[in-house]
Amino acid sequence: MRRNFVSALVALALSLAAGSALATTTLPKVTVVGTTIDGVRLGCTGYACGSYMLSVGGIDVNSPLTPVAGMGEGGGGELGVTKSQFCNQLASQKPEGCNPESPPSVPVYDPMWEANGCGTGGMEEIFYKMLMDSLYGDHFSGSLDAPTKTSNGVNISFLGACNHHDRCWASANPRGGCDDAFFKEMIAACGVASGADLGACKGIANIYAGAVASDAATDHYNDTVGKHACAAWAYDMRRNGCA
Repeated sequence: MRRNFVSALVALALSLAAGSALATTTLPKVTVVGTTIDGVRLGCTGYACGSYMLSVGGIDVNSPLTPVAGMGEGGGGELGVTKSQFCNQLASQKPEGCNPESPPSVPVYDPMWEANGCGTGGMEEIFYKMLMDSLYGDHFSGSLDAPTKTSNGVNISFLGACNHHDRCWASANPRGGCDDAFFKEMIAACGVASGADLGACKGIANIYAGAVASDAATDHYNDTVGKHACAAWAYDMRRNGCA
C-alpha cells in the first residue's frame, strides 16, 4: 500500500501543463496596438510581439497612462516601421523549436485545451526521495484527484486545485504565485475534515505542494512557459497577416 501511495504521488509534478477542465472560446487579449507607416493596424497578444511593437511606437492598451484620444489615425501608436518590416522582425523572434503550423495547446490560444487534473508523469525516481509514504499511506484513497481517504468514507478532492494550477502554469504565469494559490486551495479543501483526517489531508497537500515547487519540477514549468511563448508567437504571426 505504501509503495503504491508513493508511486502515485510522485507522478503529480508533471500533471500541470495540459490545460483547463473548462474549454473557452475567448480570443487572446490584445495588449499592444499600433498602425504601421503604410497604414496597417496591428495588434499583439504575446510577449515577443508586444515587446517589439512597444519598441517601435506601439501603445500598451492596459496601461493607465494610455491616452483615450490621439492614438494614431489607424488605431494605437504610430509605428516607425512598415508592415513588412514588422513581420520580418516578428518572424525572426520565433521561439526555438516552435512549429507555427502546429503550435502547442495552451489556454486561450487553443479553445479545446483541457486540464488533466492531478495526473501522471515520469519523475518517480526523483520524487521517491521527497515523499513521506509511511506517514500518510493509510489515508491515501488510491486516487490522485481525491487523495485523502477520511473516516466517514468520503475522499477529499484536490481536482479543482490541480486544474487551476494546470491553467496557471500553462498560461505562463509566475510560478511562485501559481504554486502558492495551489497550496491554499488544497488546504481550503481540507476544511471539510477534522482530527486525524484533517492532519492527513494537510500532510498530503504539503506533499503535492512540495512536488510542484521542487527543483525537480523546474524543467516541466519551463517547458510550459516555452509552449505558451510558441503558441502566442504563432497566433500573433497569423493575426497580423505575417504567416
